[in-house]
Amino acid sequence: MEWALAALDLLEGAGVRELQARAADLADGLAERLGSRVKPRGRSTLVTWEVEDPEAEVARLAGEGFAIRDLPGTGTVRASVGAWSSEAALARLAELTSS
Repeated sequence: MEWALAALDLLEGAGVRELQARAADLADGLAERLGSRVKPRGRSTLVTWEVEDPEAEVARLAGEGFAIRDLPGTGTVRASVGAWSSEAALARLAELTSS
């Protein structure tokens, strides 16, 4: 229980709202880079896009150091963007998904 309280203190000190806003901004940027393949989304840290073979895409991107997930039966994969994500890493992810 103490570890949970310590984590909460850390997040509150950094500004939970600011962290959430940064993550959502980064996700917006990723969605823009991915373009028309992105499924409709609101203001969120999740970015879902269409791919030809979701399972293969998850495996391929894992080999590049990215953890995305397949949304079975939808023909899509999803990235969850955090405040700790870097713009450079997200640009690289977008570049890898366009090849």
